[in-house]
Amino acid sequence: MQENLDIFLPGRSNCCHVDQIPFNEGDEIVSFLDDELNRIDCCKDCWGKKTNKGKIFWKWIIPKKKTKIPPPDFQALEYFKNYCEEEDLSSLKKRFILAMYLERKKQMVLRKKDKKTHTLYFEILSSGQISVVKEVAIFPQEADEILSELVACLKE
Repeated sequence: MQENLDIFLPGRSNCCHVDQIPFNEGDEIVSFLDDELNRIDCCKDCWGKKTNKGKIFWKWIIPKKKTKIPPPDFQALEYFKNYCEEEDLSSLKKRFILAMYLERKKQMVLRKKDKKTHTLYFEILSSGQISVVKEVAIFPQEADEILSELVACLKE
């Protein structure tokens, strides 16, 4: 009966084992295990010429990084800007919730948080505009009501 051999293989290194030249997107890489089962990564040019070929090896290409940019939610941004013009408590709460939503959707980035005044400074990425949002206490029941109202508005 054959026993299972558990081997831990670390992730690939950032550079060629031989030349110490950093790997880039699209580079052809050869990874192999030496006699002590250590992983060695080298570029295609160094494989076999400057290294001993391992018995266990695999070739692959470093994939190009895909940057996913979510489409802007113009409707939510428009509602956010409308609530920025109003200063009543209900609008402050809606502005705060929309800011959290837009930050999560990567439409806004928190640039500064003032703990003394409970003020958040967000940058709207599409325009570069800085918007000021007050942190406000929102109770769970209140949050549910505001969210249902905002969802209804955004579905229109």
